[in-house]
Amino acid sequence: MLAGVGVKAAAAITLSAGSYITGTLPSCLGLDKCCKHSLCLSLTLCFGGGVLLATSVVHVLTDARLILPKWADFVFCLGFMMLYMIDELIKLCESHDKKVHCHLEVEGLLDRTVHHRYESIAGHEENGQEEEPVGQDKSEQVSVKIKPLASNRIGLLIAFSVHSIIEGLVIGVQPVPAKLFLLLGAISSHKLVISFCLGAELASDGRSFFSLSQSMLVYSLGSSLGIVLGILIEKWQTTSTDVSIPVLQALAAGSLLYVTVSEVLPRERSRWEHQTVHPLAGLAQFILFSLGFSVISVLVFFT
Repeated sequence: MLAGVGVKAAAAITLSAGSYITGTLPSCLGLDKCCKHSLCLSLTLCFGGGVLLATSVVHVLTDARLILPKWADFVFCLGFMMLYMIDELIKLCESHDKKVHCHLEVEGLLDRTVHHRYESIAGHEENGQEEEPVGQDKSEQVSVKIKPLASNRIGLLIAFSVHSIIEGLVIGVQPVPAKLFLLLGAISSHKLVISFCLGAELASDGRSFFSLSQSMLVYSLGSSLGIVLGILIEKWQTTSTDVSIPVLQALAAGSLLYVTVSEVLPRERSRWEHQTVHPLAGLAQFILFSLGFSVISVLVFFT
């Protein structure tokens, strides 16, 4: 038991420190503008997506089914819907400029693109005639990319912090010490890359390094908080907590599935499917995704 707690404490420190360092790295290296367009980074994210899928379905959900064979799949779906709801609530709370018509196209929590529709504004003069802008057709629409609002960045940070806590719970409630290293490696392969991307997104606002550091500190401590909560739940095991551990595992597995199929894959595929510079980018993404899935699956089956 003490050995397991020690491993979990080391995992909490490792994840938090690693997330903070990789999150502030883009600002230190000035990579905030170019990292979005890196195929290498995209392939790494796809590999991490495959790792998350295997961790969710092959590993964590399988363990939950051993204790809750009847309800594990249902709770798993609730975990998926929970993160879906969080994502939608954050989008609902985002502030928009009421003076223009904006259409928010969500490519995932890491990349929000706004298509700003410029419409001809009819101005009424005293003589009742309409005044139209010079050289601009009334139905003309221009699609441009604009910087996400500060509230979008805050929503981004909140969403990933919640997800970070849930990831920490996966480690914290794991009762088998031998499996902790597998979980730590699986979650780290995804979390560290996500931290880098999140740091780049926040740095693109032009905020100070101190402000960026504060945001990344909040995000990086999420995993530690989740691990600590998981340790406390496991330590105070009663009849109810014996059930709560697999319930939390199934919820976390569902949330990991949402991140994979609703954020990582759609975002990375859409980012490269219409470009001609790297025609094999999509195939390379699939190969890396499959490789990540295979690595965790092999480790689960043979450990």
